[in-house]
Amino acid sequence: MAVAEIAQPTQQTLSRYAHMSREQLISALEAHDKTLQSIYNVVHLPNTKMAPGEKLFWVGARCILPDEKPDEDGMVYLPSEKIADFIGMSESSAYRYGRALIDRYDVASKPVP
Repeated sequence: MAVAEIAQPTQQTLSRYAHMSREQLISALEAHDKTLQSIYNVVHLPNTKMAPGEKLFWVGARCILPDEKPDEDGMVYLPSEKIADFIGMSESSAYRYGRALIDRYDVASKPVP
């Protein structure tokens, strides 16, 4: 009878959270919960408040915008090309939905050179 060898965990098989303390894990879970709740709230808005494409665009924007830095006027570039890649939408559609959100909610905007 053959005996199976049990593989020991390696650095590659360990969770990316394995190094975190209990407090860090709780903090990360609370942040994840906050993000998921925000996404849930957007997805469940009536389509009269935000069209389905606008919802998808905004969920993608939430993930991309933290990497963008404000300019000297405090404005943040809304990279529709990055958002389009992230959500699997054409760049022209992403731009259209982003523009619709800006117009719908009267967000300050300026042309990008």
